[in-house]
Amino acid sequence: MKVDNSSLTGESDALLRTPECTNKENPLETANLAFFGTSCKEGTARGVVIQIGDKTIIGQIANLAATASSTQSTLSIEVNRFIFVISIMAVIAGVFFFCMGFVIGYDAITNIVFGIGIIVANVPEGLLATVTASLSLAAKRLAAKTVLVKNLEAVETLGATTCICSDKTGTLTQNRMTVEHLWYDGKVFKGENYEKKGKTFEYEPESLGFQDLHLNCILCSEATFNKAPPIAQLENLMKIKNEAEREHKRKILEQEHLEKLKNTSVLARPTIGDASESALIKFFQPIRDIEITRENYPVRHLDDGSLAKIPFNSSWKFSLVICNVPTTNSDNCIFIKVINYT
Repeated sequence: MKVDNSSLTGESDALLRTPECTNKENPLETANLAFFGTSCKEGTARGVVIQIGDKTIIGQIANLAATASSTQSTLSIEVNRFIFVISIMAVIAGVFFFCMGFVIGYDAITNIVFGIGIIVANVPEGLLATVTASLSLAAKRLAAKTVLVKNLEAVETLGATTCICSDKTGTLTQNRMTVEHLWYDGKVFKGENYEKKGKTFEYEPESLGFQDLHLNCILCSEATFNKAPPIAQLENLMKIKNEAEREHKRKILEQEHLEKLKNTSVLARPTIGDASESALIKFFQPIRDIEITRENYPVRHLDDGSLAKIPFNSSWKFSLVICNVPTTNSDNCIFIKVINYT
């Protein structure tokens, strides 16, 4: 089995997993661990959960990010220094005129009012609004160049930047793929999603060539739709001490989540699996439910009880599965998916 650890280590190449521990000192380097938050790219395996929650590697990273102390930006330091200097000058001026009032002969109340007036007059009360407006205008100009600014104070730093260097993996892309074209019966068709009702599609779902392509894409794929509720909602249920009540609310939560998924566009539903295979099941799901298709054409078992399939491998660049599909000559049909990198 190979896993993609790019979300943890930034390593884009799939890494081989084996039962043997190859590094006892660093768990990130050993070959017998697969981490939460990473994905399986090739093959299959059976594992044992050894850590959960904050004890996982991704949990430790999240904990470090939540507890890390933030440093002040250059703009914040300069504004604080400016306010400190102005405040000191205003207080000195207020105290000076307060004392001078007694020398001239004014009463104490008049001197206090006059001193407070001097202090207030010297403090720039409109500084906050001025700085915010200036940063907002700069953020608007950056937005015109498709730059999203999450923190206004970062605008000042971005304004002094001439070049930003970043790697592509998980930074500039969302790892989402969609079907653009179909090729069957020797012709190329525009692959518009069948979910868009009321349109005229170039492909014909009832044609034999399309049906063969449909079966190949669904049966020779490991991708599935993720029907589990979000982890944050499940974690909230763990706070309920009564087990019966917790189980009852979990079933209600799962049912509500399934109803929500039914009203969600197929293209927006979460999936489990490779990005290319996820794109395929999202394309064919509106035509026919992928679970029904896989139930009608189950994968054959070999004599040793294992499934008759060869997972995708980057060396030979294809995956193979034998399913129970009645044909003119046999009840078995071999489906092969070949990846062609161009």
